[in-house]
Amino acid sequence: MASTTAISSQTAAATSSDITLADGSSIQIWTSPALESDESVTLWRTAGGSPDDAVRVQESGWYVQLDPSHQSISLAGPGTFRLKKSVTATATTVYYDA
Repeated sequence: MASTTAISSQTAAATSSDITLADGSSIQIWTSPALESDESVTLWRTAGGSPDDAVRVQESGWYVQLDPSHQSISLAGPGTFRLKKSVTATATTVYYDA
């Protein structure tokens, strides 16, 4: 599968464009380089409107996110999602397979 850049390489906090997944489809999300302590990429579900309408994705009562303990995660549709990268010490790119 081809990799898609969700957030380009940078140290600043950033938010991806909308990622829309159909029912039954899924993607794998990861960063390069790997995230370090106190760095994360959080997943948000949105209706595709204002950034203010987004809510964090939870599974079994836990927020779904990339962090030093979870360097790769799978996200399943249906839905429209955004990824939010924290400030990172090293320029970091967020990818997903498409």
